[in-house]
Amino acid sequence: MDWIESLTNVLMFAIPAGIFSWTALIMWKKYLEYVFKKHEVGQVLRTKNASFKTLLPLKMQSYERIVLFLERIAPENLIIRVHENGMTAKQLHKKLIDGIQQEYEHNLSQQVYVSIKGWELARTAKDDTLHIVNLGINNLPEKATGLDLSQEIFKTLSKLGKSPSAPAIDALKRELKQYV
Repeated sequence: MDWIESLTNVLMFAIPAGIFSWTALIMWKKYLEYVFKKHEVGQVLRTKNASFKTLLPLKMQSYERIVLFLERIAPENLIIRVHENGMTAKQLHKKLIDGIQQEYEHNLSQQVYVSIKGWELARTAKDDTLHIVNLGINNLPEKATGLDLSQEIFKTLSKLGKSPSAPAIDALKRELKQYV
């Protein structure tokens, strides 16, 4: 009987000690998982913050460049920039179309940093501007002058009430305010 009593005494201390040790081990493991996870989250946040600090100036510059693009292709600005005395309507038409296309191609890379909606608005403004220029040349006789084409384009713009670039510029400015 002595050995049973001894075994019982040992088990009375060993079982609670084992349960306590097992519980402590599980708690320690959970604590370490928490610390490592917290460290990883902190590292991810620091990385995202660094990326944001790097990308924000690029995004802002892209928005600025797209707005500048839209201002440059606005018919009222483009005509003043490319019109020369004595041009025929066909010559001015070609210069206007080429100018719009060159501006667009020069700014294609900006779509990477601008929202999809913002880029679509800029592209739509470009397409609408091309449409207005093409409408103008189609409404003129063969021997029309560059001045005639300018007047036809301005007439179309006055019917529309605003340049195709204006809504896109307004939308891009609203988008940019989200980042500032």
